Amino acid sequence: MLKVRDISVERSGMPVLSNVSFDVEAGQALILRGPNGIGKTTLLRTLAGLQEPVAGTCDFPADQAAYASHANGIKTALTVRENLELGSHATRDYNWDPVLTYFPKLKSLMERKAGYLSGGERQRLSIARALLKNPPVLLLDEATSAVDNETEKLIQEALDHLRAARDLVDEGIRRSPACLEEARRQAR
Repeated sequence: MLKVRDISVERSGMPVLSNVSFDVEAGQALILRGPNGIGKTTLLRTLAGLQEPVAGTCDFPADQAAYASHANGIKTALTVRENLELGSHATRDYNWDPVLTYFPKLKSLMERKAGYLSGGERQRLSIARALLKNPPVLLLDEATSAVDNETEKLIQEALDHLRAARDLVDEGIRRSPACLEEARRQAR
């Protein structure tokens, strides 16, 4: 279970999040919804250990989570294979087959430079890299933004299969809009 209590985050001295609390049971997904600038990415980056909170606690260490964002961190000068290897170093597990079953098109792109991938292919690669770490908590920032319907369906099917094994926090922007406050209320 993922337990977050009273997380507060500031940027340049300005409050971005204040006293955010929620629980996510194993196999559940928490989808953060809301307008731009409300703090969804900031919360995910904080949970991933990429940004320090000014207050609050999280009951799991950041190294137990994998973060894949819309700004995906893919190294464009490297091939798909090299990007996967880079993601694999966290576990030293180079058996990509279980992950690539979710995104079979990546198998045929292994020697292509990531800079030549489409936006949807890069998003698949970003999520595949995060999955290679086999984390108990998967943090996805706009996992289906700017992808076509086929890619969105593949990503959603992969996430549906994974929910049974890990906690999942997904900032979904294609869902109907609501505010972060509503997501927090639903998560309590």
